[in-house]
Amino acid sequence: GNIRGLTTAAGIWMTASIGLAIGAGMYFVTGCAAVLLLLLHYVIYRLPIGSEGYDGYHLVFVVTDGTDFELALKQRLKEWKVQVTERNINWKRNDVVEFDYVVLRLEPLKYREIKAFVAENDCVISFSYSPLRLHTP
Repeated sequence: GNIRGLTTAAGIWMTASIGLAIGAGMYFVTGCAAVLLLLLHYVIYRLPIGSEGYDGYHLVFVVTDGTDFELALKQRLKEWKVQVTERNINWKRNDVVEFDYVVLRLEPLKYREIKAFVAENDCVISFSYSPLRLHTP
């Protein structure tokens, strides 16, 4: 899932082949290959492909009633069509529970969506919403 440097290696091989084509006097082929290389690099680095197409978010909810809230949170995550990548649940004193999630979603998850969900649940003491930068356009 996390192959790094593949485009760099392909770019090095392509640059070497362009150099060989210049040395062999194949200038038209060299020009076409150079344009193709630049176009492909532009497309690969500008378009999010695969898991890079998802936006990531770190969500933390601190609540007083963990059982009811957990069911409501699971239902809402299904409605939001998010993919949960990390989940930590920490019980603290006085029945305070902290739900710490890292989620991925194709469309941006808006702050107002989370705020509306929190407003529906009186047991929430506090929440934190942090967008994660998974890719750079």
